[in-house]
Amino acid sequence: MNIKNKILATVIACSTIVTSSLLGGQVAYAKNTYEKWHMRDIKELQPPDKVWSIVFNNEIDTKTLLKNVYVLDSDDNKVKDIRIDIVNDNEVRVVPRKDYNQGEDYYLCIDDGLKSADGTKLIKSYKQKFRVKKVDSDFFKIRTIEPVNEKCINVYFTQPVNDVLQSEAYYEILRDGDVYIERGFKNLKIKPLQGKDNGVSIYFRKSRLRGNRRYTLRILGDMTSNYGVRLGNGDGDEQNFTAVDKKDEDIKVMSVQSLSENMIEVDFNKEIDMDSGKDTDNYVLRDSYGDIIKISKAIVDEDNKSVIFKTKEDLERGEHYKLTIRNIKDALDTSEIDSKSFNIDSINKRKNRLHIKSVDALYRNVIVVHFYEKLDPETAKDIYNYTVTREDTRDDYSPDDVYFDENGDGRTVKLYFDDDVKFSKSRTYVLEVSSDMEDIFGNDSYKDITYKFTGTSNKFDGSLIKDAVIIGDNAIRLTFNQEIKDSSPNTKASNYVLESKQGKGRRVTIDCEDVKYVNPNTLVLKFDGLDFDEKYVLKIGSIEKYFGHSDDSYEEGIPVLMGE
Repeated sequence: MNIKNKILATVIACSTIVTSSLLGGQVAYAKNTYEKWHMRDIKELQPPDKVWSIVFNNEIDTKTLLKNVYVLDSDDNKVKDIRIDIVNDNEVRVVPRKDYNQGEDYYLCIDDGLKSADGTKLIKSYKQKFRVKKVDSDFFKIRTIEPVNEKCINVYFTQPVNDVLQSEAYYEILRDGDVYIERGFKNLKIKPLQGKDNGVSIYFRKSRLRGNRRYTLRILGDMTSNYGVRLGNGDGDEQNFTAVDKKDEDIKVMSVQSLSENMIEVDFNKEIDMDSGKDTDNYVLRDSYGDIIKISKAIVDEDNKSVIFKTKEDLERGEHYKLTIRNIKDALDTSEIDSKSFNIDSINKRKNRLHIKSVDALYRNVIVVHFYEKLDPETAKDIYNYTVTREDTRDDYSPDDVYFDENGDGRTVKLYFDDDVKFSKSRTYVLEVSSDMEDIFGNDSYKDITYKFTGTSNKFDGSLIKDAVIIGDNAIRLTFNQEIKDSSPNTKASNYVLESKQGKGRRVTIDCEDVKYVNPNTLVLKFDGLDFDEKYVLKIGSIEKYFGHSDDSYEEGIPVLMGE
């Protein structure tokens, strides 16, 4: 076999490089074992948000990419919430849109239908098994550490942290048990992770990490989460990690391309500062006559490495344009693009159109719709933009309410129908979304879009509250099955009282000191001096639902669970 005429793959996982020669062993695979696969089993447990990088020896034919690079779960089903990012001509990243299930096995697959740009096929199909480690805790701890390069690591926690001032005095790096990088502003730079509420980036001002060497991150217990809970309940936390063999680079532009007749995408080599990235003044687009084409809006994509912007007028096919980019900083503000110009010689005349990724029946009268594109909040919340039709009878249903959280992923809509509507598990339905629906740039779809789905046997049991869990020595997390309002009485401390029995016939009550509205499904209640050995009942005056009436059924209380 002539290796030169075949395309090879290298999978990079953390600090482990898996080459084609290492993928030769037979490994049992879920329900079947296929002879066509080069199999490998990664023994090291992977974080739930694991990102895989795949490097090929030739330029990739991107048209064959999506069907042939994917992830399977242990039941041999394709994982839906996966994004394939093209890093450059011969490298892609496999990114989970939401975390893998902890404690479960998955398979990263590279099928031999993948081709290089010149049409040659992958030499062999690759399948790599990996298991996701259990990292979550109800308490405030370090969740995972993601080494970025020799000068930077990203740290994720089990509770949100980005609203709290993070001090460089909390963090230090150990090597072989000894302090390698000391705490303090002179040695470290800490910034909240963009687009994530539970993480920080740590930049090493003077020191570098050696690739493939083990280090320990230690954080003091003085650090607090957004919930007001101290790390490790005041004891702090530490976790080992393996550094990656990757140099730190200044920010630079990797590619500029036309996505449609009025949309341009700019890709960078590293995460960028969101403020400078979405500032339209930092981009100047000119036609071949030197006239400026105005830019109406720019957004930073969720990977923080790409900017997509919309022009106020359509670009012409056959015309040549020049884009000048300036004043774009990296996420840690360690490097900046002063001014660089790039030619755009090919305009993609594709029409803008919304695409539905999936529709799931959560309950018999509630469905969840996931779009590929970020949505315009106003049109996303409009009930008249949605209609469901039963396929066999053509009966149609319109939602009573629409829930859309623009502070969430911006792509998910929850539709609430009348209690009499029952989307049965044995029936097929069609969701139709009006062409009036717009994406975040204000582009509407040039025609209505439809998506088939099946109903469910899940019936909402009427319970508004999911659970109440102790998450620290001064905090209880209250989680809801439905959305609630960010207003009184939900956010009023006097609405909540904690009660415990101490001895025969003696009841002790603790008043709530503060309430934090985290999101429409979560509240954090603050109580002073919780005893982990005590059993508590939480009594609630009333809860105001996001839709519908208030719920007064929890006055007698619900049991409070101890966090894990």
